[in-house]
Amino acid sequence: MKFKKTVTRLLSILIVSVFCFTLFFVSGFAVDINKNGSITLHVADSEEKIPLQVATFRLYLFAAAHKKSDGVGYEYVIPYDNCNMDMDNLQDPYLPVHLAYFALTHSLPYTEITSDAKGNIVFDKLLPGVYLILATDILENYFLPSPFVVNIPIYNHEEESWEYDINATPKMQICYEDV
Repeated sequence: MKFKKTVTRLLSILIVSVFCFTLFFVSGFAVDINKNGSITLHVADSEEKIPLQVATFRLYLFAAAHKKSDGVGYEYVIPYDNCNMDMDNLQDPYLPVHLAYFALTHSLPYTEITSDAKGNIVFDKLLPGVYLILATDILENYFLPSPFVVNIPIYNHEEESWEYDINATPKMQICYEDV
């Protein structure tokens, strides 16, 4: 009888411990796909680090986020589902260029913002998803930076948390004329 009580107590402690550990462990990895985020671009000369005040960028949402058992998954939004690119590899170097071509040739909706005096552009109140960022107008003597994609949210492995407010610095290179 005493043995049965001891086993019952140990099992109870074990169950409570596992439950508490699971709550603690999973909460660090829990993603909230209903939480809005932002993308802040810091637009500056890549060499001189001088903020560029006259840079305009477009933002296109091309994939919506959804919860998966291991984090976040993404699915193309209409009409990007017809762009013929694989959604499984967001690191594909051709994806941003292909999406930019698709967006421009199909006149798809976008948000466009010009940098402020400090060279910052803030796209806020963004739903979780994958966004294409495309430069459309910059100072005359600069190359247009390549289009790129940004995920909201992204997982920060060091902090073991999801980040919804993303900072990015497009590479802005000056175009030197031949003398």
